[in-house]
Formats: sequence, C-alpha cells, structure tokens
Amino acid sequence: MTLAEFFFSGEGRINREQFWLRCLLLNIELYFLWFSWYIEISIPVFITLSLLIICSFICAIVKRLCDIDKSGFNVFWIVVLPIGLIYLIFVCVLTKSSEGTNKYGESPPELIFDFDIRNQKELYGQILVILVVCILLILASLME
Repeated sequence: MTLAEFFFSGEGRINREQFWLRCLLLNIELYFLWFSWYIEISIPVFITLSLLIICSFICAIVKRLCDIDKSGFNVFWIVVLPIGLIYLIFVCVLTKSSEGTNKYGESPPELIFDFDIRNQKELYGQILVILVVCILLILASLME
C-alpha cells in the first residue's frame, strides 16, 4: 500500500478505530495548514493543500460507509447540511462494522499497518520522508 492509496483511495473498508485515527491525522494536517497561513503561505498553495485534505477526508468517509455495508454515495448527504452531516457523524462514528466479508470487500484488519517492516517498506519510507519535510519546514519557519 502506498501513501497515496492510504489517504486518497475510496476502495476497501476501514473500521471505527481506523476512521478515528484517519480523522486525527487529517485534523493535525489542517492545524499545520492553518498555522502556515499565519506565516504567509501563498493562496494557491493554501487552496491546493486544503482541497487535498478535504478529498482525503471524503475518501475516509467512503471507506467507513463501505465498512458498514452502505454505499459510498451516502457521502453526498454532506450537501444537505446540517441534517446530512449529523447523519454521517452518527453512521461513521457509532455504527459497528459489518461482520466478515461484505459486497465492498473483506473485513478490515484490526491494525492499520502490518507492523512487519518487511511488508510495508514503501509506505514507511514515504511516511518518514513526509515527517522529515514537515520538521524541516517547521524549523525553517521558526528560524525567521
């Protein structure tokens, strides 16, 4: 699994714990994005990064909906605010995963990553590169 597949693929299923972790990571990304706005990041970069984070969040909702045996098209309930947003929060956060294999795929593993480094070298390498770049950007902004 590549980092792009992890964040931007709508295929497969994720359970509640994986959904919470994904939302936590996306909220941290949003925090750094808003922080970077205050250190005068350019508007096109800000908009591009914001759209990437929103797309990743929508992919997480689609995977979670598939996990509870509902169509990913239910994500369009967001358009019907606030009722649709309340519905999606209720469904994604409170509904248990469907047992076993459903029409959207096999039951997700309990852990997001297979902690055997031999099986996930590409994903771990990509995450490490992103972390190093983020740390360097933060250090560069603090040195100004």
